[in-house]
Amino acid sequence: MTGVDFGVLGPIEVLREGRPVRLAGARQRTVLATLLLAGGRVVPVARMVRLLWGESPPPTARTQVRKQVAGLRAVLGADRVRSGPDGYAVRLEPGELDLDRFHEQVRRARAARDAGRGVEAAAALRAATALWRGPALAGGSPELVDTEAPHLEELRLAAVTERIAADLDLGRHGQVIGELTRLVRRYPLRERLRAQLMLALHRSGRTADGLAVYREGRAALSAQLGVEPGDELRELHRGMLTGDASLAPTPDRPAEPPSCGRPAELPAPEPDLVGRTTESDAVRASLTAGRVTVVHGRGGTGKTALAVRVAHALSGDFPDGQLFVDVGERDPADVLGRLLRALGCAPTALPATLEERAARYRTLLDGRRLLVVLDDAHAEAQVAPLLPGSAACGVLVTSRGRLGVLSGAARHRLGPLPAPDAVELLARVAGPGRVAAEPAAAATLVARCGHLPLAVRIAGVRLAARPGWTVARLARRLDDPDRRLDELVAAHLDVRAVLARDHAALDEPLRHALRVAALLPDGPFAPAQLACALGVRVDRAEDLAAALTEAGLLDQVGATPTFRLDALVRADARRRAGRRVSACVTRDGRPGGDDAAPARPGLTRRWCPSSAN
Repeated sequence: MTGVDFGVLGPIEVLREGRPVRLAGARQRTVLATLLLAGGRVVPVARMVRLLWGESPPPTARTQVRKQVAGLRAVLGADRVRSGPDGYAVRLEPGELDLDRFHEQVRRARAARDAGRGVEAAAALRAATALWRGPALAGGSPELVDTEAPHLEELRLAAVTERIAADLDLGRHGQVIGELTRLVRRYPLRERLRAQLMLALHRSGRTADGLAVYREGRAALSAQLGVEPGDELRELHRGMLTGDASLAPTPDRPAEPPSCGRPAELPAPEPDLVGRTTESDAVRASLTAGRVTVVHGRGGTGKTALAVRVAHALSGDFPDGQLFVDVGERDPADVLGRLLRALGCAPTALPATLEERAARYRTLLDGRRLLVVLDDAHAEAQVAPLLPGSAACGVLVTSRGRLGVLSGAARHRLGPLPAPDAVELLARVAGPGRVAAEPAAAATLVARCGHLPLAVRIAGVRLAARPGWTVARLARRLDDPDRRLDELVAAHLDVRAVLARDHAALDEPLRHALRVAALLPDGPFAPAQLACALGVRVDRAEDLAAALTEAGLLDQVGATPTFRLDALVRADARRRAGRRVSACVTRDGRPGGDDAAPARPGLTRRWCPSSAN
């Protein structure tokens, strides 16, 4: 190795001895990436011009290309970039380019697979996909990204699919269900991924869930493409219905490996994760300091994507492996059973009680440096038995709530994206050229999505599926708050479904308080206004508002607390409330009710309905 690393599987970058080399802007990064992708072959200047400016280059385009090449020679060394017939080429040493390392790992994996070494094949494919640091070619021109990134994304997805196939052959079906569920939601028309999820569910004793995945896929294919599922899906579906023995684990393909050695269960990083640098750095610092770390926030903010990205970045700090489990609403004893099997405990040897399983879990982790990622935990009581006894292990938890009872935990709230990052996310999903052509409409669109990553992603997916739509057209469709949630649906991505889970996680007094808060006039409101509308004391309203803020459904404004609802949360809660109500106000228009319960002179009230769906 030369000490120089070139990267295109993520932001375009050059590292020398592990330190970033400064590149002079998007044009220089685009020229460099174009040369790197050519693999040492000469790239004509005309191609560079097209990838820099598309079909409308400036008159000085060729001169500007020569200027960027000269800048690269100054940065990389004159011997790195050579001139050829009307073009340029870059000299690369073996292993310097991350894309070459990716191809080498895939080659090793396929050779291992052909030789019957399944564990080695799965490990090599996992190493290959871990080379992705984000969306390929980030920081290059829109033309470069639109032209070259789809091919690279196909390579990544193919490697992920092969790795999952290797894991299924090794009997790791229980470990890939969560990852496959996310992949199928993101790529609902990829039939092989759907078939893998169906098979993993079937082998895990969840045949009914696997059949539901088939029905969803058939509906998506019919609605979006007007076709029926292909032969692979149909045959698998038929085999699951008839109990085909060839689909079950066999002695040569055990239900769970007797020992998995070093677990490496992290899902692939989300390639479209945008921004979040400050939050990522804070989470990394907490984990590095040895603290249990909780990333919390309402649904759709990208908590899991952030946790997975940080976990991959810190994998070198935890040489004994990484565990990943979707906690959800599962009983902690069931979760411990899943973790113990991942650590090599045979299913027949699992302890019977929660206490015994927790003790065995701590014993197996003692003296090891593992990172444990507990995704979508709902309560402290779920998490406490899953904490290792060894301080050498890291624990990263994602949750809608703060899990405030966990002693000594570091907590990091994830909210909506800043406006520039939301626009960048839209561009990555819908296409940078379309968004760059309508910057004002893009800003309006992401604002109407509340800058919520899930909502922005859905908007991008809808634009990508409708090349004839302008960004402004979709923004106009989101203009009406009462119809906005109807528009924010794409395949299995649905903002309303996420808000419904947030709503279901609240107890009834908090649900009622949220619905009433949504019916107050738009804009920030004081606890006294909420108290007046609810008919409770102000201190009770303050407690309710604080609990809703902790759940990520209210935002506190200013040091003297007033509160504000996100537009999407307000739209959903108003629909649940059914009709409007006014806040209690004084006759001069100021909020009333210091401790308001009974009416006082000078106050008028209209109470919200006490029941709602």
